[in-house]
Amino acid sequence: MKRSGKVLLCAVIYVAAIAGLSVGFIRIGEPGNAPGTITSAEVPPYQAELPGDAAGTLDGWARETGAGEEHWISPDGASRFIVTRAAAYQKDLEAYAKANVGAIEMEDVEVLSALARGEIGGRETYIYAYADLSQEPAEYRKIYIFNTENRTYGVMGTAASRDALEEIGFDSIVADYQFE
Repeated sequence: MKRSGKVLLCAVIYVAAIAGLSVGFIRIGEPGNAPGTITSAEVPPYQAELPGDAAGTLDGWARETGAGEEHWISPDGASRFIVTRAAAYQKDLEAYAKANVGAIEMEDVEVLSALARGEIGGRETYIYAYADLSQEPAEYRKIYIFNTENRTYGVMGTAASRDALEEIGFDSIVADYQFE
């Protein structure tokens, strides 16, 4: 066999071996730990909790701005409400929300609620919640992704515990917040 034939045969064997290892890794490797990752094409519905009391407002929270974000910090400093504008308007909001969920990586995460779709403040909104247990103390987060007329927003509500995350009323804050 000529030298060029040997090189070609080695290259084919090498590529086949790499492809085989890749397929094996994908099949037997651990699934990603992205919070709220969904495998089905259907995103389940979400029913917003709109308590309508002081727990669902930013009254008394301190506001800080910078780098295209707004940060609201609770009076006790234990919770935050962060508003971020996406770099561009996302026409396919569902695909953007799924990509957002899949992009989160951390060492130790607990999924509190998988990605779901609901209507908050009259807007189609994608919501999921998780706890970042790799932080000390752990941080509990609820994420909202939605479009307004001209912009796409990502909003995150954080709290020091799962109970506090539910008690704050972030759904109500998002529904009443004046975006743009």
